[in-house]
Amino acid sequence: MYPAITGILLAGGKSSRMGQNKALMTLGGKSLTERALEVLSGLFPALAISTNSPEEFSALGVPMFPDQYSEAGPLGGIHAALSFVPAGKVFVLGCDIPLMTREVIRTIVEYPSDDPVVIARGDGFLQPMCGLYDPRITGTIAHMVERRNAEGRKKNCGLLELTKTVPTTIIPIEEALSAYQPGTFFNMNRPEEYREIVRLLGNGN
Repeated sequence: MYPAITGILLAGGKSSRMGQNKALMTLGGKSLTERALEVLSGLFPALAISTNSPEEFSALGVPMFPDQYSEAGPLGGIHAALSFVPAGKVFVLGCDIPLMTREVIRTIVEYPSDDPVVIARGDGFLQPMCGLYDPRITGTIAHMVERRNAEGRKKNCGLLELTKTVPTTIIPIEEALSAYQPGTFFNMNRPEEYREIVRLLGNGN
């Protein structure tokens, strides 16, 4: 367990490409939210959900908080998480990464780094939706979002933009974790990706 870190589930996305709320979709009789919380609860004693639809998750009995910046995407969720937690770092996990394991999360959390952002490179891509974030960057995120708003940009500030703005440790997860299973970061955004996850897990909803 990592008592100094709060586990945060990001479940505030619009799921526009999926056509329904991804966080409520089920695999093996459990919603993606429930599956992710089970992974996080084995590592972090304090949990919370970042969502703008708290009524959809009230039965889970987990603290919830909304984005302070609307239309800011996942970056807004991380800003809200860092603002919500009174002290310490947060470990953020997107609800749509259903194959994530505790071993991968442990590797990220325990990787030696003083940088305010620690994420993995896995399956050929940077994976900022599963990473460790320090409250030192709260102000930087706010500045990025406010600058976007002032410039009238409609596109969200990206998490990858954040990793280029603040010191970031990038872990080559395949090297750092010998037991890493390719596909662990499989991200579910479209109906066909959901069907692929069902096939990989060998179960239905």
